[in-house]
Amino acid sequence: MLYKIPRVLVSGDTVSWIDRCAIIPQGRMVFEFFGLEQFQIEGIASNGAFTFTFNQQVKDGKYFWRQKEIDVDRSITVKSGTVIIRPKNLRLDAPQVTAREIADAIKKVILQKVTGGAVEEYRIGDRMLVNYSLEELSKLESIWAARAVREEGTLKENSYIGFGSSNRYGYF
Repeated sequence: MLYKIPRVLVSGDTVSWIDRCAIIPQGRMVFEFFGLEQFQIEGIASNGAFTFTFNQQVKDGKYFWRQKEIDVDRSITVKSGTVIIRPKNLRLDAPQVTAREIADAIKKVILQKVTGGAVEEYRIGDRMLVNYSLEELSKLESIWAARAVREEGTLKENSYIGFGSSNRYGYF
């Protein structure tokens, strides 16, 4: 059980968290989500806290949330923030695949080549890397890892100078 809402949720997974910031002791507490879809989760009161359970199947993307306490007479916004909802079953040929999954898959290919030796064809999902050297695979993995960092919002756009994006290394 978590003690606050996580930053990333997976669509369809069940995640529960506890919140103890009740201002209205006789009221209800809800989380409202706004993004590609709108939905809300109502907390269940127990032992002076509210338990929230996320298990919705919703479109993946960035959602804004607002935690509200609701009483007969009033509604108070207690907290707000953002959460990223990821799709449950990512495949490399799916359009919503993230750069992190591609970088991790390339890393696995590098490990297979280092431990296995002479294999010349590699498959990542239904995409194929043919006759890539370790140096080329390493460069490709670095590019996708950098894109993953950008997707995750921790690297500024101007820090990508020098990574290049030719078809040989940037896309496969």
